[in-house]
Amino acid sequence: MAHLHPKHAAYLDSLSIETITAKLVAIGTSVGALGDLLAGEPPVSEAKRHLLTRLLDLAHVHGADELEAACHWALANNTTSLASIVSILDTKVYLTGDQPQPPVSPIHDNLRHHDEFTNTQREA
Repeated sequence: MAHLHPKHAAYLDSLSIETITAKLVAIGTSVGALGDLLAGEPPVSEAKRHLLTRLLDLAHVHGADELEAACHWALANNTTSLASIVSILDTKVYLTGDQPQPPVSPIHDNLRHHDEFTNTQREA
């Protein structure tokens, strides 16, 4: 959280897990649900605490409504890492209604379609 003012960073560091979780839920149901996913099972490690604190800070940077919309989109599309949330907020993809596209296999001469494998017979 290098971009934070030192007093704000100290404030976030002073919050308990329970306080962070309550603040995430207060922002919105999707933010709270994503916070639960990021936290995982107790006990919460320092790394997970940092993720939750960073998620809380995103509400400060982008606003609660934008964070709620981004988390809602992320949960609906199963892209729930903190890096994904940051990308969603930066690109504002939640405003377009676009769905993530499945990865497409590149076309190469050495790749065959799956039908070619199902219709072949092995020689003994």
